[in-house]
Amino acid sequence: MLFESQKYLYIFRYALAWAFIVLILSGLPGKSIPTLSFHAEDKVGHFVVYAILNFLSLSALRKHRKDTFINVSLVVIACIAWGFCMELLQKYVFKDRSFDYMDALANTIGVLIALLIYVFLKIFGKQSTATTGLSYKNSKRV
Repeated sequence: MLFESQKYLYIFRYALAWAFIVLILSGLPGKSIPTLSFHAEDKVGHFVVYAILNFLSLSALRKHRKDTFINVSLVVIACIAWGFCMELLQKYVFKDRSFDYMDALANTIGVLIALLIYVFLKIFGKQSTATTGLSYKNSKRV
């Protein structure tokens, strides 16, 4: 059983590293975070960060052929929950930070858009290998 959990830690190593980076960024005081020059840059940042988190997680499932409907659903739920937990930590634990429903919404939209991209790439990848008969695994280096 311990070996199995270590195996999953290894599979999700990049996603876990990214989740740790998200934790660090979420804990930074609001004054120390650089701002960009356009409106809603904060929401775009949330969107991008959580899209990357979900895409890394889903890619890990796909790479190890564990991307069943249940596993993908659990990863999506876990990423959304991580975003909500970060907002709660900002409200109750981190200094000079606060809970923002719009941040939580941006996190969730980022996760869902990453899911849509993942599904599109998965379907498109199957179609292209089905029509050409070629796949990366079967191709030979010249």
